[in-house]
Amino acid sequence: MEKYYKAAKKRVKKKKAFWNHFTTWGIVCTFLFIINMMTSSTHWWIFPTLGWGVAVAINFVSAFGFFKQTDWEEKQIKDEMRKMYKNDTDREDYGELDLDEIPNSKEYASDSFDDLRKEWDERDFV
Repeated sequence: MEKYYKAAKKRVKKKKAFWNHFTTWGIVCTFLFIINMMTSSTHWWIFPTLGWGVAVAINFVSAFGFFKQTDWEEKQIKDEMRKMYKNDTDREDYGELDLDEIPNSKEYASDSFDDLRKEWDERDFV
């Protein structure tokens, strides 16, 4: 349950940051428009509005997850595991591979193997 809470909290923070960014963008660009209309006949306000708008759009995609990266990664891992299982000629059983639950990927993603290292004792050496 804690795993879901942490993931949900992270998503909510991203969404909140997006809405703060969007609100700031809207207010600042409105003031730029007003200043531009009062002081100049050229429409320079559109350039910072569009430039900053691209950053807001990227933030939106990041916050609301149009590219479900974790789903895509899990699907690719399952596909690769199926291919490896299918091509493994040394395996004993030839049944179907059950991939309903992938092992904890964070455990394997670590570049540090310190927590996996066995504490050696002198009796272990022959």
